[in-house]
Amino acid sequence: MTQYVDKFEMTSGNYLLKDSEGRELIKQNKQEIDATVTRIDKELQDFMTKVDEKFSKLKDRKFILMTDSYGVDESVGGSSFSTLLESMIPKSIYAYNWSVGGAGFGWPYDKSEAFINIFNSKTASWTTDEKNSITDLYVFGGANDGNILHASIATEKEIRDRLSEFLIRVRNVLPNCKIHLGFIGWYRKLERFQYYNTAFHIWMDGDCDFINNLNWIMHNKDFINTSDNIHPNTTASKYLAKYIYKAILYGSINYIETFSDNTAVGYSGSYGYSVAIGHGRPYFEIQYVNNICTICFQATGNDQNYIELACTGLGQLGPYKNTPMFQIQNTPVGGYPVQGLTVPTIIYYESTWNTFPVNWFLYDGYINWGNDYPYAIAQVKSIRIGFTTIHIDLTQA
Repeated sequence: MTQYVDKFEMTSGNYLLKDSEGRELIKQNKQEIDATVTRIDKELQDFMTKVDEKFSKLKDRKFILMTDSYGVDESVGGSSFSTLLESMIPKSIYAYNWSVGGAGFGWPYDKSEAFINIFNSKTASWTTDEKNSITDLYVFGGANDGNILHASIATEKEIRDRLSEFLIRVRNVLPNCKIHLGFIGWYRKLERFQYYNTAFHIWMDGDCDFINNLNWIMHNKDFINTSDNIHPNTTASKYLAKYIYKAILYGSINYIETFSDNTAVGYSGSYGYSVAIGHGRPYFEIQYVNNICTICFQATGNDQNYIELACTGLGQLGPYKNTPMFQIQNTPVGGYPVQGLTVPTIIYYESTWNTFPVNWFLYDGYINWGNDYPYAIAQVKSIRIGFTTIHIDLTQA
Protein backbone atom coordinates (compact mmCIF):
# COMPACT_ATOMS: atom_id res chain seq x y z
CA MET A 1 0.00 0.00 0.00
CA THR A 2 1.28 3.43 -0.88
CA GLN A 3 1.97 5.66 2.11
CA TYR A 4 2.17 9.45 1.85
CA VAL A 5 4.55 11.03 4.30
CA ASP A 6 3.58 14.68 4.11
CA LYS A 7 1.47 17.42 2.62
CA PHE A 8 2.75 20.47 0.74
CA GLU A 9 0.37 23.39 0.58
CA MET A 10 0.10 25.54 -2.57
CA THR A 11 -2.31 28.35 -3.23
CA SER A 12 -4.34 26.21 -5.60
CA GLY A 13 -4.86 23.37 -3.08
CA ASN A 14 -3.19 20.55 -1.16
CA TYR A 15 -0.86 18.08 -2.88
CA LEU A 16 0.12 14.73 -1.35
CA LEU A 17 3.81 13.92 -1.76
CA LYS A 18 5.70 10.67 -1.52
CA ASP A 19 9.03 12.13 -0.46
CA SER A 20 11.09 15.27 -0.03
CA GLU A 21 12.24 15.20 -3.65
CA GLY A 22 8.67 15.52 -4.76
CA ARG A 23 8.12 18.44 -2.42
CA GLU A 24 11.21 20.17 -3.75
CA LEU A 25 10.11 19.58 -7.38
CA ILE A 26 6.73 21.14 -6.74
CA LYS A 27 8.37 24.06 -4.99
CA GLN A 28 10.61 24.64 -8.02
CA ASN A 29 7.67 24.35 -10.39
CA LYS A 30 5.72 26.87 -8.34
CA GLN A 31 8.63 29.30 -8.46
CA GLU A 32 8.91 28.90 -12.23
CA ILE A 33 5.16 29.41 -12.71
CA ASP A 34 5.22 32.50 -10.48
CA ALA A 35 8.15 33.91 -12.46
CA THR A 36 6.35 33.23 -15.75
CA VAL A 37 3.15 34.88 -14.50
CA THR A 38 5.15 37.90 -13.34
CA ARG A 39 6.87 38.16 -16.73
CA ILE A 40 3.58 37.87 -18.64
CA ASP A 41 1.98 40.48 -16.38
CA LYS A 42 4.85 42.87 -17.06
CA GLU A 43 4.71 42.24 -20.82
CA LEU A 44 0.95 42.83 -20.79
CA GLN A 45 1.36 46.03 -18.79
CA ASP A 46 4.08 47.23 -21.19
CA PHE A 47 1.88 46.42 -24.16
CA MET A 48 -1.13 48.23 -22.71
CA THR A 49 1.08 51.22 -21.88
CA LYS A 50 2.20 51.38 -25.49
CA VAL A 51 -1.41 51.08 -26.69
CA ASP A 52 -2.47 53.83 -24.29
CA GLU A 53 0.38 56.04 -25.49
CA LYS A 54 -0.62 55.48 -29.12
CA PHE A 55 -4.28 56.20 -28.65
CA SER A 56 -3.58 59.16 -26.39
CA LYS A 57 -2.33 60.81 -29.56
CA LEU A 58 -5.73 60.18 -31.17
CA LYS A 59 -8.14 60.40 -28.25
CA ASP A 60 -9.37 63.90 -29.07
CA ARG A 61 -9.62 63.26 -32.78
CA LYS A 62 -12.45 62.13 -35.01
CA PHE A 63 -11.72 61.59 -38.67
CA ILE A 64 -13.13 60.71 -42.07
CA LEU A 65 -11.24 58.48 -44.49
CA MET A 66 -12.00 58.87 -48.21
CA THR A 67 -10.49 56.64 -50.85
CA ASP A 68 -11.15 54.88 -54.15
CA SER A 69 -11.43 51.17 -55.00
CA TYR A 70 -8.09 50.55 -53.24
CA GLY A 71 -10.28 50.65 -50.13
CA VAL A 72 -13.05 48.40 -51.48
CA ASP A 73 -12.72 44.76 -50.36
CA GLU A 74 -14.18 43.33 -53.57
CA SER A 75 -11.61 45.18 -55.67
CA VAL A 76 -8.59 43.79 -53.84
CA GLY A 77 -9.91 40.26 -53.37
CA GLY A 78 -9.97 40.41 -49.58
CA SER A 79 -9.69 42.92 -46.77
CA SER A 80 -8.70 46.32 -48.13
CA PHE A 81 -6.50 48.75 -46.22
CA SER A 82 -9.51 50.82 -45.13
CA THR A 83 -11.18 47.71 -43.70
CA LEU A 84 -7.98 46.61 -41.95
CA LEU A 85 -7.69 50.04 -40.35
CA GLU A 86 -11.12 49.55 -38.77
CA SER A 87 -9.62 46.78 -36.64
CA MET A 88 -6.66 48.97 -35.65
CA ILE A 89 -8.35 52.25 -34.69
CA PRO A 90 -11.44 52.67 -32.46
CA LYS A 91 -14.69 53.58 -34.17
CA SER A 92 -14.97 56.69 -32.01
CA ILE A 93 -11.80 57.99 -33.75
CA TYR A 94 -12.02 56.38 -37.21
CA ALA A 95 -15.62 57.49 -37.55
CA TYR A 96 -16.31 57.31 -41.30
CA ASN A 97 -14.95 55.09 -44.06
CA TRP A 98 -16.01 56.45 -47.45
CA SER A 99 -14.42 54.06 -49.97
CA VAL A 100 -15.91 54.50 -53.45
CA GLY A 101 -14.70 52.74 -56.58
CA GLY A 102 -13.49 55.16 -59.24
CA ALA A 103 -13.14 58.12 -56.86
CA GLY A 104 -10.81 60.93 -57.93
CA PHE A 105 -10.45 64.69 -58.00
CA GLY A 106 -10.35 64.94 -61.79
CA TRP A 107 -13.87 63.85 -62.70
CA PRO A 108 -16.27 66.42 -64.15
CA TYR A 109 -18.86 67.54 -61.61
CA ASP A 110 -21.62 65.50 -63.25
CA LYS A 111 -19.82 62.30 -62.16
CA SER A 112 -20.77 60.74 -58.84
CA GLU A 113 -17.19 59.46 -58.44
CA ALA A 114 -15.79 62.98 -58.03
CA PHE A 115 -14.46 63.32 -54.48
CA ILE A 116 -16.35 66.59 -54.03
CA ASN A 117 -19.67 64.92 -54.95
CA ILE A 118 -19.02 62.04 -52.56
CA PHE A 119 -18.24 64.51 -49.79
CA ASN A 120 -21.33 66.63 -50.50
CA SER A 121 -23.58 63.58 -50.57
CA LYS A 122 -22.25 62.16 -47.30
CA THR A 123 -22.43 65.43 -45.34
CA ALA A 124 -25.66 66.84 -46.79
CA SER A 125 -27.81 65.94 -43.78
CA TRP A 126 -25.24 66.52 -41.04
CA THR A 127 -26.04 68.76 -38.11
CA THR A 128 -23.79 71.61 -37.04
CA ASP A 129 -22.53 69.53 -34.12
CA GLU A 130 -21.62 66.66 -36.44
CA LYS A 131 -19.72 69.01 -38.73
CA ASN A 132 -17.89 70.64 -35.85
CA SER A 133 -16.85 67.28 -34.38
CA ILE A 134 -14.62 66.27 -37.31
CA THR A 135 -10.96 67.04 -36.67
CA ASP A 136 -9.36 65.39 -39.72
CA LEU A 137 -10.16 64.29 -43.25
CA TYR A 138 -7.79 61.80 -44.90
CA VAL A 139 -7.98 61.29 -48.65
CA PHE A 140 -5.96 58.39 -50.09
CA GLY A 141 -5.91 57.58 -53.79
CA GLY A 142 -4.48 58.92 -57.02
CA ALA A 143 -4.83 56.03 -59.44
CA ASN A 144 -8.03 57.36 -60.97
CA ASP A 145 -6.54 60.79 -61.56
CA GLY A 146 -3.67 59.08 -63.37
CA ASN A 147 -6.21 57.17 -65.44
CA ILE A 148 -8.22 60.34 -66.11
CA LEU A 149 -5.10 62.01 -67.51
CA HIS A 150 -4.26 58.91 -69.56
CA ALA A 151 -7.75 58.89 -71.09
CA SER A 152 -7.71 62.69 -71.67
CA ILE A 153 -10.89 63.09 -69.62
CA ALA A 154 -9.39 66.11 -67.87
CA THR A 155 -6.26 68.21 -68.20
CA GLU A 156 -3.68 68.72 -65.49
CA LYS A 157 -5.02 72.24 -64.86
CA GLU A 158 -8.60 71.00 -64.56
CA ILE A 159 -7.61 68.41 -61.96
CA ARG A 160 -5.64 71.02 -60.00
CA ASP A 161 -8.62 73.38 -60.06
CA ARG A 162 -11.03 70.64 -58.94
CA LEU A 163 -8.71 69.65 -56.10
CA SER A 164 -8.59 73.27 -54.95
CA GLU A 165 -12.38 73.52 -55.08
CA PHE A 166 -12.66 70.33 -53.03
CA LEU A 167 -10.39 71.78 -50.32
CA ILE A 168 -12.42 75.01 -50.21
CA ARG A 169 -15.65 73.04 -49.91
CA VAL A 170 -14.39 70.86 -47.06
CA ARG A 171 -13.16 73.88 -45.09
CA ASN A 172 -16.52 75.59 -45.50
CA VAL A 173 -18.45 72.55 -44.27
CA LEU A 174 -16.04 71.27 -41.59
CA PRO A 175 -14.61 74.31 -39.82
CA ASN A 176 -12.41 72.37 -37.37
CA CYS A 177 -11.04 69.89 -39.89
CA LYS A 178 -7.45 69.46 -41.03
CA ILE A 179 -7.15 67.91 -44.50
CA HIS A 180 -4.49 65.31 -45.35
CA LEU A 181 -3.73 63.82 -48.77
CA GLY A 182 -1.84 60.59 -49.40
CA PHE A 183 -1.02 59.43 -52.93
CA ILE A 184 -1.02 55.62 -53.06
CA GLY A 185 -1.87 54.78 -56.69
CA TRP A 186 0.44 53.09 -59.18
CA TYR A 187 0.18 51.06 -62.37
CA ARG A 188 1.90 47.79 -63.28
CA LYS A 189 2.68 48.75 -66.87
CA LEU A 190 5.06 51.42 -68.11
CA GLU A 191 2.54 53.02 -70.45
CA ARG A 192 0.87 55.06 -67.67
CA PHE A 193 3.89 56.07 -65.59
CA GLN A 194 4.01 59.64 -66.86
CA TYR A 195 0.30 60.17 -66.14
CA TYR A 196 0.55 58.76 -62.63
CA ASN A 197 3.61 60.91 -61.95
CA THR A 198 1.71 63.99 -63.06
CA ALA A 199 -1.21 63.04 -60.83
CA PHE A 200 1.21 62.56 -57.93
CA HIS A 201 2.57 66.09 -58.31
CA ILE A 202 -0.97 67.50 -58.49
CA TRP A 203 -1.80 65.87 -55.16
CA MET A 204 1.52 66.86 -53.62
CA ASP A 205 0.98 70.52 -54.57
CA GLY A 206 -2.46 70.70 -52.94
CA ASP A 207 -2.92 73.44 -50.33
CA CYS A 208 -3.11 71.05 -47.36
CA ASP A 209 -1.04 68.47 -45.50
CA PHE A 210 0.57 66.00 -47.92
CA ILE A 211 1.83 62.71 -46.46
CA ASN A 212 5.18 61.96 -48.08
CA ASN A 213 6.50 58.49 -48.96
CA LEU A 214 3.20 56.59 -49.05
CA ASN A 215 3.49 56.77 -52.83
CA TRP A 216 6.47 54.36 -52.95
CA ILE A 217 4.59 51.37 -51.50
CA MET A 218 2.78 50.35 -54.69
CA HIS A 219 5.92 50.54 -56.86
CA ASN A 220 6.51 46.90 -55.90
CA LYS A 221 5.20 45.06 -58.97
CA ASP A 222 4.11 42.05 -56.89
CA PHE A 223 1.78 44.26 -54.87
CA ILE A 224 -0.41 44.97 -57.92
CA ASN A 225 -3.00 42.52 -59.25
CA THR A 226 -1.95 41.16 -62.63
CA SER A 227 -5.60 40.80 -63.67
CA ASP A 228 -6.09 44.55 -64.04
CA ASN A 229 -2.58 46.02 -63.42
CA ILE A 230 -4.00 48.65 -61.07
CA HIS A 231 -5.49 47.34 -57.82
CA PRO A 232 -3.49 46.30 -54.77
CA ASN A 233 -3.64 42.65 -53.79
CA THR A 234 -4.26 41.52 -50.23
CA THR A 235 -0.54 41.58 -49.40
CA ALA A 236 -0.26 45.18 -50.57
CA SER A 237 -3.37 46.09 -48.58
CA LYS A 238 -1.64 44.99 -45.37
CA TYR A 239 1.37 47.20 -46.10
CA LEU A 240 -0.87 50.13 -47.03
CA ALA A 241 -2.77 49.71 -43.76
CA LYS A 242 0.49 49.48 -41.79
CA TYR A 243 1.94 52.71 -43.16
CA ILE A 244 -1.30 54.68 -43.34
CA TYR A 245 -1.87 53.78 -39.69
CA LYS A 246 1.58 55.18 -38.86
CA ALA A 247 0.84 58.30 -40.89
CA ILE A 248 -2.40 58.88 -38.98
CA LEU A 249 -0.66 58.25 -35.67
CA TYR A 250 2.55 60.22 -36.19
CA GLY A 251 1.80 62.58 -39.09
CA SER A 252 4.55 61.29 -41.40
CA ILE A 253 6.24 58.04 -42.42
CA ASN A 254 9.34 56.61 -43.99
CA TYR A 255 8.71 53.58 -46.16
CA ILE A 256 11.36 51.05 -45.13
CA GLU A 257 10.89 47.38 -45.98
CA THR A 258 13.17 44.44 -46.73
CA PHE A 259 12.02 41.38 -48.69
CA SER A 260 14.37 38.41 -48.36
CA ASP A 261 14.83 35.20 -50.35
CA ASN A 262 13.27 36.48 -53.56
CA THR A 263 13.87 34.00 -56.35
CA ALA A 264 14.60 34.66 -60.02
CA VAL A 265 12.30 33.29 -62.72
CA GLY A 266 13.51 32.95 -66.31
CA TYR A 267 11.69 34.55 -69.24
CA SER A 268 9.24 32.49 -71.23
CA GLY A 269 6.98 34.58 -73.42
CA SER A 270 5.97 35.69 -76.85
CA TYR A 271 9.45 36.43 -78.21
CA GLY A 272 10.11 32.83 -79.20
CA TYR A 273 12.82 31.94 -76.70
CA SER A 274 12.97 30.86 -73.07
CA VAL A 275 15.44 31.23 -70.23
CA ALA A 276 15.98 28.86 -67.30
CA ILE A 277 17.93 29.58 -64.12
CA GLY A 278 20.72 27.03 -63.65
CA HIS A 279 23.38 26.01 -61.12
CA GLY A 280 21.52 26.38 -57.85
CA ARG A 281 18.75 28.84 -57.23
CA PRO A 282 19.97 32.39 -56.85
CA TYR A 283 17.95 34.64 -54.62
CA PHE A 284 17.82 38.35 -53.99
CA GLU A 285 17.26 40.64 -51.04
CA ILE A 286 15.11 43.60 -52.02
CA GLN A 287 15.12 46.68 -49.81
CA TYR A 288 13.04 49.82 -50.15
CA VAL A 289 14.03 52.99 -48.33
CA ASN A 290 11.48 55.50 -49.58
CA ASN A 291 12.38 56.16 -53.25
CA ILE A 292 15.53 53.99 -53.33
CA CYS A 293 15.21 50.30 -54.11
CA THR A 294 18.33 48.17 -53.59
CA ILE A 295 18.61 44.70 -55.10
CA CYS A 296 21.34 42.49 -53.58
CA PHE A 297 22.27 39.26 -55.32
CA GLN A 298 23.23 36.12 -53.42
CA ALA A 299 23.66 32.54 -54.60
CA THR A 300 22.37 29.28 -53.15
CA GLY A 301 23.44 25.73 -53.79
CA ASN A 302 27.05 26.63 -54.55
CA ASP A 303 29.67 29.31 -53.99
CA GLN A 304 29.47 30.76 -57.49
CA ASN A 305 28.91 34.49 -57.44
CA TYR A 306 26.91 34.61 -60.63
CA ILE A 307 23.58 33.75 -62.16
CA GLU A 308 23.66 31.22 -64.94
CA LEU A 309 20.98 31.47 -67.60
CA ALA A 310 20.32 28.52 -69.87
CA CYS A 311 18.83 29.84 -73.11
CA THR A 312 16.64 27.94 -75.55
CA GLY A 313 15.75 29.35 -78.96
CA LEU A 314 17.66 32.59 -78.40
CA GLY A 315 18.94 33.24 -81.91
CA GLN A 316 21.13 36.26 -81.23
CA LEU A 317 22.02 39.12 -78.93
CA GLY A 318 23.57 42.39 -79.91
CA PRO A 319 22.00 44.52 -82.64
CA TYR A 320 19.02 45.35 -80.44
CA LYS A 321 18.33 45.90 -76.76
CA ASN A 322 15.48 45.35 -74.31
CA THR A 323 15.72 41.56 -74.39
CA PRO A 324 14.01 40.26 -71.22
CA MET A 325 15.93 37.51 -69.44
CA PHE A 326 14.46 36.99 -65.97
CA GLN A 327 12.36 38.68 -63.32
CA ILE A 328 12.78 38.94 -59.57
CA GLN A 329 10.09 38.95 -56.90
CA ASN A 330 9.23 42.25 -55.21
CA THR A 331 11.17 44.50 -57.57
CA PRO A 332 9.70 47.65 -59.11
CA VAL A 333 8.10 47.34 -62.52
CA GLY A 334 11.08 49.11 -64.05
CA GLY A 335 11.83 51.55 -66.80
CA TYR A 336 14.32 53.24 -64.52
CA PRO A 337 17.96 54.20 -65.08
CA VAL A 338 19.92 51.95 -62.71
CA GLN A 339 23.36 52.13 -61.18
CA GLY A 340 25.87 49.35 -60.64
CA LEU A 341 24.41 47.08 -63.29
CA THR A 342 27.12 47.14 -65.96
CA VAL A 343 28.88 43.91 -65.04
CA PRO A 344 31.20 41.38 -66.67
CA THR A 345 29.04 38.85 -68.46
CA ILE A 346 30.27 35.55 -69.87
CA ILE A 347 28.33 34.29 -72.88
CA TYR A 348 28.62 30.78 -74.31
CA TYR A 349 28.26 30.74 -78.08
CA GLU A 350 30.08 29.12 -80.98
CA SER A 351 31.34 26.43 -78.57
CA THR A 352 33.31 28.82 -76.36
CA TRP A 353 32.91 31.27 -73.47
CA ASN A 354 33.37 34.97 -74.23
CA THR A 355 33.36 37.91 -71.81
CA PHE A 356 31.57 41.23 -72.44
CA PRO A 357 30.75 44.23 -70.23
CA VAL A 358 26.97 44.16 -70.48
CA ASN A 359 24.57 46.87 -69.34
CA TRP A 360 21.73 44.96 -67.72
CA PHE A 361 18.72 46.95 -66.62
CA LEU A 362 15.23 46.64 -65.20
CA TYR A 363 12.39 47.08 -67.68
CA ASP A 364 8.73 46.08 -67.48
CA GLY A 365 9.38 43.78 -64.54
CA TYR A 366 12.33 41.94 -66.15
CA ILE A 367 16.10 42.18 -66.00
CA ASN A 368 16.92 42.91 -69.63
CA TRP A 369 19.98 42.61 -71.84
CA GLY A 370 20.68 46.27 -72.54
CA ASN A 371 23.61 46.44 -74.94
CA ASP A 372 23.31 47.71 -78.48
CA TYR A 373 26.38 46.19 -80.10
CA PRO A 374 27.10 46.80 -83.78
CA TYR A 375 27.54 43.07 -84.17
CA ALA A 376 25.45 40.05 -83.32
CA ILE A 377 26.11 37.20 -80.94
CA ALA A 378 24.41 34.22 -82.55
CA GLN A 379 22.91 31.06 -81.08
CA VAL A 380 23.38 31.87 -77.41
CA LYS A 381 23.31 28.80 -75.19
CA SER A 382 24.28 30.08 -71.77
CA ILE A 383 24.95 33.39 -70.00
CA ARG A 384 26.68 34.00 -66.68
CA ILE A 385 26.06 37.32 -64.95
CA GLY A 386 28.21 38.39 -62.01
CA PHE A 387 25.69 40.43 -60.08
CA THR A 388 26.43 42.24 -56.84
CA THR A 389 24.15 45.17 -55.96
CA ILE A 390 21.71 47.28 -57.98
CA HIS A 391 20.35 50.68 -56.89
CA ILE A 392 17.17 52.05 -58.42
CA ASP A 393 15.85 55.57 -57.88
CA LEU A 394 12.08 55.35 -58.15
CA THR A 395 11.79 59.07 -58.86
CA GLN A 396 13.33 58.38 -62.27
CA ALA A 397 10.30 56.41 -63.51
